[in-house]
Amino acid sequence: MTSSAAIRSTRPATTWSATRRGSGGRGGARRRLPARPRASVRAATTEVDVVLVGLPGSGKSAVGRRLAQRHGATFIDLDEGIERSAGRTVPEIFAEEGEAAVAALGEPDGGAEVRRVIAPGGGAVLDPRNRWHLFRGRVPIWLDGRPEVLAQRLRRSPHVRPLVAGRDPIGTIRSLAAGRERYYAAAHRTNAIAEVGGVVEAAEEIVRTATPGDATVLLRAATRIGSLVIGEGIAASEVSAALTGLNARRAILISEPGAWSAVGERLAAVLHAAGWETAHVLLPTGEDAKRLSVIEDAARELLHLRVERSEPLVALGGGALGDAAGFLAATWLRGVPLIHVPTTLVAQVDSSIGGKTAVDLPEGKNLIGAFHQPAAIVVDIALLRALPPRQL
Repeated sequence: MTSSAAIRSTRPATTWSATRRGSGGRGGARRRLPARPRASVRAATTEVDVVLVGLPGSGKSAVGRRLAQRHGATFIDLDEGIERSAGRTVPEIFAEEGEAAVAALGEPDGGAEVRRVIAPGGGAVLDPRNRWHLFRGRVPIWLDGRPEVLAQRLRRSPHVRPLVAGRDPIGTIRSLAAGRERYYAAAHRTNAIAEVGGVVEAAEEIVRTATPGDATVLLRAATRIGSLVIGEGIAASEVSAALTGLNARRAILISEPGAWSAVGERLAAVLHAAGWETAHVLLPTGEDAKRLSVIEDAARELLHLRVERSEPLVALGGGALGDAAGFLAATWLRGVPLIHVPTTLVAQVDSSIGGKTAVDLPEGKNLIGAFHQPAAIVVDIALLRALPPRQL
């Protein structure tokens, strides 16, 4: 077992306008953040599939039809498709079998039909399989609006909406929002309160600047202690977003040899190309990383790098690596921000969540530790492809 930590530091081609501000906050120029890559521009809406999500009354059908008409695209209302395939109306299915049955009927079949502007309904986004099929490789747009306005629209609508047909539609919509916003937040957000033409123009702007492809966000949740993002192919973009949110100037990646060779080098290269200064510290594999001597060596590497209190550590690896990197983040300079990018199934569903960090003693595991909540947890299921089948 080796307790020494390996290190490599890389610098991007970008330069910095000044050093950081002095502790007094006066007299020093503010450091310029690295330039973000420019988003690609798309010429026409019909080049991509657009998925409109939102609460009842947000205007998915009206906006979808207008958007499709403006660009000669096909419009698909999944509620209408459900009614045709089931031979019953959505309210009838709802009354007899509940929302889960409607959501299941609304799951895309992945067939050969070319879908352009899609308006899912019946709570389709609640099922992760539906979100996967609906969002992957498409441009999802969340039509957001105040519950009071949505309820007023529904009162004027001739169509019966089962979920909000009771005496308190505003309260019902608020309850729906609380349960669904973490799923809607995976989409690009726009205000649905404007008239239809304005919402369509906002959607067109999103489509022009969006970059659909292999990256798919399935869930985005903001909590009092940090953010959680789940998706496929999202590691680099979401780490970059977290670094931007933390006003960081560089990424200090803490990893172990296996994870580094499988995914870490590529992640560092993408961050570097995006303008971030990067460095990495490699810890031993598995439980060997959770030794005080290893933490001491790693802390000296952070000292060598002159890591400041505002600079986050990015933990890239499995559960043991996350424990060790979290403990390092909790104790370096009395605590620096931490971004978790778990690369094993157990780490993604368990150990990266909750803020538990620890190292071992010869007498037992996890005897020295601290609670240190991560600023962001980026769960990229694409990283699991590097694992042997037995770990899945």
